[in-house]
Amino acid sequence: MAVETNDPNLSAATANTIARVFKQQIKKIMSVNNVTIVSRAAAPDSPSFPNVKLFTLAGAILGLLLSVIYLIIKELMDTTIKDDDFMTNELGLTNLGHIDHFHLNRNFQAQTKQTRLGNDKQAERRV
Repeated sequence: MAVETNDPNLSAATANTIARVFKQQIKKIMSVNNVTIVSRAAAPDSPSFPNVKLFTLAGAILGLLLSVIYLIIKELMDTTIKDDDFMTNELGLTNLGHIDHFHLNRNFQAQTKQTRLGNDKQAERRV
């Protein structure tokens, strides 16, 4: 029999009381004389639930599994072209040119040039 309460001493006392009353009442109910209590309930030293080690291990495995599934789905849904070989070999396309990444200096400023057309002044930006 299992009894669960917040107090381990109360659980042990409840289990022992139920066993004693059952032993007395079973004689009247079923006409049985040879009922014995094998061992009395004792208050445990540590809680039986929750099992912290088991929950920690299960959480770590579940976290790793979910992260692997996320990475697989992310890789399968990625439609970007990562190199020129994919375009030429897999898709059969001809490479007409290549634009590499370029970085602008933080201090970069566009130059402005003033030109005069008739009576109007027009600013032209050249980058």
